[in-house]
Amino acid sequence: MPFWIGRAQYCGCRPGKAFANEHRTGSSLGSNGRRAAMRLPRRRFLHLTASAVSCLAIPRAVTAQSWPTWPVRFIVPFPAVGVSDILARLVGQWLSERYGQPFVIENRPGAGSNLGTEVAANAAPDGYTLALIG
Repeated sequence: MPFWIGRAQYCGCRPGKAFANEHRTGSSLGSNGRRAAMRLPRRRFLHLTASAVSCLAIPRAVTAQSWPTWPVRFIVPFPAVGVSDILARLVGQWLSERYGQPFVIENRPGAGSNLGTEVAANAAPDGYTLALIG
């Protein structure tokens, strides 16, 4: 049985001397030293063209909404006037200036920071609750 049986259907090449040289040596040069022509079926060409066009259209169709549109909660599970509180207030101020919405810092100390972490974990998953874990 020739070695090219079963391969011709995947690469689109016709069995022959150029095909045999290409698949045996891994080179795309034919028996006459010239590059073998690549065959691309019409249906596959249309699928590739349609996917390329859709990839260009996706960024126009998907646009991000502005965030935030209302105040954001920033939960700090440590007591006030600590390093974490100062860091959260500095980051909150910077984010507030950058996005134009207030970032409210909430200190929820207790139980080794478990209380504040629980409040953040049980908050609505809307992207308006941040937690400083550390």
